[in-house]
This record gives sequence, structure tokens and C-alpha cells, in this order.
Amino acid sequence: MVLQNWAAAAAQVFQPRLLRHGKKIFPPSVFLRPLSSTRTPPCGSHQWPELLAQLPDFVAGVDALEARRFGEATLKLQRSVEVTAAYFPAVNAGAELALCRSAYACCLWYQGRFQEAAVQFEIALEASREHLPSINVARLAESAARVEFELGHFSRAADLASQASEALTSAQPQAHPRPRMLEEAVNVVIGGQGRRTYWEEEDGETKNHTSEAEREVEAIRLVNSLIAEALPDDFKAEAPTDPDEGRSLSQIFENELGKDRPLARLLGLRQGGEVRPDGLSEFIDETDDHEFEDGPGALQLGCVRMALRSTVGQLAVAVGASAEPWVKSLLEAAIHDFEAIQPTGPATGPFMYRSMIALGTVTAELTQDAKAAEELFRSAIDKATVPRAGHGPKVGDSKGRRGIWRSQALTAYADFLEQGPQAKQRASEIAGLRVQAADALCLPEGPEDQCDTAAHLADKLHLQLEVYLSPHKLRWGLVYVPPPELLRAPELPGTHLGSSNK
Repeated sequence: MVLQNWAAAAAQVFQPRLLRHGKKIFPPSVFLRPLSSTRTPPCGSHQWPELLAQLPDFVAGVDALEARRFGEATLKLQRSVEVTAAYFPAVNAGAELALCRSAYACCLWYQGRFQEAAVQFEIALEASREHLPSINVARLAESAARVEFELGHFSRAADLASQASEALTSAQPQAHPRPRMLEEAVNVVIGGQGRRTYWEEEDGETKNHTSEAEREVEAIRLVNSLIAEALPDDFKAEAPTDPDEGRSLSQIFENELGKDRPLARLLGLRQGGEVRPDGLSEFIDETDDHEFEDGPGALQLGCVRMALRSTVGQLAVAVGASAEPWVKSLLEAAIHDFEAIQPTGPATGPFMYRSMIALGTVTAELTQDAKAAEELFRSAIDKATVPRAGHGPKVGDSKGRRGIWRSQALTAYADFLEQGPQAKQRASEIAGLRVQAADALCLPEGPEDQCDTAAHLADKLHLQLEVYLSPHKLRWGLVYVPPPELLRAPELPGTHLGSSNK
């Protein structure tokens, strides 16, 4: 009876399309049960097409994904993909197929299984080219590009992002800026080029965006461009003595975070007091509880604000600008944001330990509070090296940027210990941290056989890591791009939005 009821419902949904093609598509072996309450998918709140809403594995898989039960979600969404691939014809059910593949790919993404996620997004993309409108093609191409970026496949990421932009040529591309934003992120990593040609309009000032989505895009592009300018391929920590050599770091940061600058406003920095001699504005002391504000133009609490506050703070630490007055406050605010929203994901979850590592460096350098700094380092290392249940990568899967982040965390802690008063007594511990940092990057083994002491080994590995972590790699580790998006059901053609219940 259940099978007959579902088959009748399926035929009713597809009948107008099926009669044109004279096809029978759903065999009686497919078990589905009717559901009725509206489901809320991850990456966007929308109802599902009627057939997917009646597919129990799909609905339960999305529920598990929302609840961060990734192992359960993977099994259910994988079965959903198999069922839809076998019994849903692309010509009649292109929307349903794309949505199912997109949900499964998002699940794989959140597990850190990037290579598999890329495959699923690209299968959905190829199927969408003939059956879906350009806006859907663009969204799938952009999601596939985002995963390829995480894998470090920059040529493929750039190509897919370009395809997404081209698909939007007749669909108001300015209303869908993510593909262009991703193209710029790739340029930042591979060529140290940011968004200058796009943003330098209206006498160098950015537009006053009104929606939160527009403000987030503007802030992301500003931060990524700041990374490109502050960390070029020929990066030098010392300020240039010749004006022809470029601007100093203080000048670079002042241009983006100084008084009344767009990025300072978007990050919620409130400036006050006198201008410092180096040109950077003095910010109100954090103990005043007025360092940040949610005034007009500021980003609201969310993943983007948290990530960008952390990224700017990490950038300052990476280029030796830890002493700037806003660095400590930005990192502390990023940690508070993280605790408030508890984000999940292989690219978002690490922001907690990354912020703590940077804050530990600032604490050690500025306050000389070695105890507080080491507590930050140790807590961060625990978070960086022990993935939470259900959040770790599949064995053998590519680490993406996580190897860089973990290596940087371990290296920063080793550097801190090496500069401490007990460096000799802790030489073995320091060497162990260096070995772990090299392992996180999958660097070739060998230095252990050539070193007769722990300190010698630590020195060798430190040099090896410095060579590997070039400005190019550091930019890749810092650049922020939002995670892939799930397709939105209302944008898909020919879908009958249904509700489901459990």
C-alpha cells in the first residue's frame, strides 16, 4: 500500500512531464513514505521538492547534517544519491537530482572529504548544464570551485569560478558576486593580486551597501586584498626605506583599518583618541567594553564577521605587526564570536585554535605573560591535533589547508618555548613539536638521521618549515572564502515544493 501510494504521488507530480516523453521511471522496489512537515536544509532555509520530501533517506540525511551527525548523514545521503541516479531521469527530474547531489556534496565537505565533494558537485554541474537555468549552473560551478580551492587546485578553481561568472552574464552578475569573489581569492593566492581594480571607484571609497550579504562580500574582498598587499611574494618584515619600494606595513594597515575606513567599519572597530605617530588610529581600550560596535555598516554576529576578525589579526601576527593596537582586540573578539555561534566545518571550525595561537603570540610578545601565553598555546594545540568525533577527515583524504594551519600552530608553540628561559631543558619537546609540524605538512622525512641532538633536529626542521611556508602558502592559509552553498529549491524550475513530517 505504501509503495502504491508513493507511486501514485510520484506519477501525479511528474505526469505532465512524463506524458510528453512516454517514460515510466519509478519501479515498485523503491521504498518511500509520505512526510508532511517542512524541512529546513543546511546552507539555506527552503522547502524541498515534493519527491525529495517523500524520500526518507534524503530527509533524514539532511536532518542528520543539520545536527552535525556527519557519519549518519553521509550514509543516508549516499543512498539518496544512488536512488535518484538510478530512478530519476535527468530530463524530467534534473532539479531533484541536482539538489540531492548538492546535499551529499555539502555533507562530504563538512566531513573534510574534499575530493569526494568536488566529484559530487561536478557531476551535478555537468547534469545541470542541459536541464537547469544559468543561475543553478553558476551556483554548482561556484561550489565546485570552492572545494577545488580548498584542495589547492587553483587552475581548476579559477576555471570553475570563471564558468560560474560566465553563466551569470545574463542573470545580473552583480547580484551574485560569489564567483567573482572566488576568482579574486585565487588571484590573491597565486599572484598576490586583490580587488583593487574593482573596488577603487568613487575616489577610492567603497559603496555603502545596505544588505548584510552585500556587506559580507565587501568585507571578504577587502580582507583578501589586504592579505595580498601585506604579504607579497617578496615580503620583508622591515619597513622600506625607499618610497619606490612600496608602502610600509603600518601604511598598508592604516589604509584599511584607519579612521573612517570601510573595513574598520565593517569589522565593528570603533576608533577614538589621538592618532598615533605611526599613522594608525588609537582604538578605545578593550576594558572599556566599547572597542567594537554593531553600528550602521558593521557586520552582524556570524561566521563571516568571526572569520574576518580572526584573519586580520592572524595576518598582523604573520607579518610581524603584533604590536598594532587593534590586533589583540580583534583576536579576542573573534574568539568571543566563535564561542557565541559554535561554527562547524573543516574551513570554519579551525578558526578557534588559529585565533588562540595568534593571541598566544601577541600575549607573549606584548604582555610578557608567559603563563597565560602557554595556556593559550596548549589549549590551541589540543584543539588542532585532536579532531572532534565526526569532524575528522577520512583516512587518506587530502588535508587541504588544515596541514598548514596545524603546522603553523605547532611551529608557533615551538617558537614560544624556544625563546623561553627553559629552552634547553625542553629541547626534546621543542624537537617533537617541530617533527609534528613537518608531519602535518607531509614533508619528506630524513633530518632525524642527520642530527645528533634534539636541538640540532629542531633547527633543521625549523629551516625546512620556513622554506616550505612561503608567502604563497601563507596567503593560501589566510584567505577566507565562504563554504559551498546548497542549491535553493525555489530557484529550480519545474519543482513542486512539498512538505514533510516525521
